[in-house]
Parts: sequence; structure tokens; C-alpha cells
Amino acid sequence: MTTAVVIHEKDLSKRPEENDLEGDDRQNLERFKVLDRQKKRSKDEEKELAVVKDKVVTKYMISTGGLPEFFADTDLKPYVHRIHKELASQYVLDTPLKRILVDRVTCAWSLAYTYERMLRMTKYKENDDGTYSLNYSKERTGHLKEIRRGIESANDQILRLTQALQNISHPPIQVKVKNAIIAQNMQFNQAAPPKDLEENSESNNNEKTNP
Repeated sequence: MTTAVVIHEKDLSKRPEENDLEGDDRQNLERFKVLDRQKKRSKDEEKELAVVKDKVVTKYMISTGGLPEFFADTDLKPYVHRIHKELASQYVLDTPLKRILVDRVTCAWSLAYTYERMLRMTKYKENDDGTYSLNYSKERTGHLKEIRRGIESANDQILRLTQALQNISHPPIQVKVKNAIIAQNMQFNQAAPPKDLEENSESNNNEKTNP
């Protein structure tokens, strides 16, 4: 057993500050580094390397927003990467649910622009001089309707997912109980007559009994 492997095996034990998933992630990364550095690997080690590499890449893709960028159109990838970074910076991806929602918002944003491109390509045709002109036909009109539905669906996803993300990050203040208490207090106050009305009532009673 090489020195590198001995050091690795020593570090494989779960640390007190780690949960099970964090421990697995660190161990997979350490094992990947060891196997990847080895110049000669057995068949079993090659299989193990493939397994741990897959786990390391999976964690990286999930934690860094790699999936939305992977599925985006080639020329949109830099923009998708930027949008994901901005959302991650604003909402702080400290829970799996936040990461999922930011990924989905980013994907919906990318999808909306893919549909926008399809709309342009279907609606216009490029002339020989580099200009564009409308290119309508019965078949293209049907395509345009489907594309517009896609744009509306993508935009709707962006709105719903963004609202869900905001609700999770900044939950709305619940005021129903407070309002109910205030309403009850108002009823109590209304049931008890004001002090000046009590005084006027007493004076009127005195005048009636003592003409």
C-alpha cells in the first residue's frame, strides 16, 4: 500500500462536525484524488475510480448550477451561468430546496429565450442582402401559436418559481392572529362606554331625580 493510500485511509473516518452526507462527499473526493494520482490502477481500482468520479461530478453539478448550464443552448450557456450566479448570490443557497428553485428559475429563463429565438426564426426570413422580412404561411402560423404558448408557459414558470423562492427566503409576516386580537380589543372597548358618556349619564340622572 502506498503512502498516499495510507494517508487517505486515515482521513476516511467521519469527522464530528460532519453529517453523513458531508462525510460521504469528503471521502469520495479524497478517494478520487488518490485513485486519480495513481499511475497504475488495477481493474477494481478503475471501477472504483469511475464510481467515485461520478459521485464527485454529481455533487459539483448540483451545488454549482451546472445542470441548467448543461441543458442550455450553446450560445446561452455564459448567460445562464451568470444568471445562476446572481440568483445564488441574492438568495444564498444554504438549503437543497433553494438550490432546486434557483436551478428551475434559471432553466425557465433559458427556455424562455430559446422560444424567443424560435419565434424570430419562424416569423422572419433572412433576405440575400442580410435584411429580414415577415414570412407568414398557414403552416408557420400554427407553429407561431405553439411557440407563443411555450413563451407564456416559460414566463409563467419564472413568476411562480421566483415567488416560491422569495417566500422561502423571506417568509411573509403572519398578521391574522394580531388582527384578531386587535378586533377583540376593539369589541371590548366598544362594549364599555367612554368615561365622559358615563359622567353625562350620571348628571342627567341626578337632574331627573333632583328637579
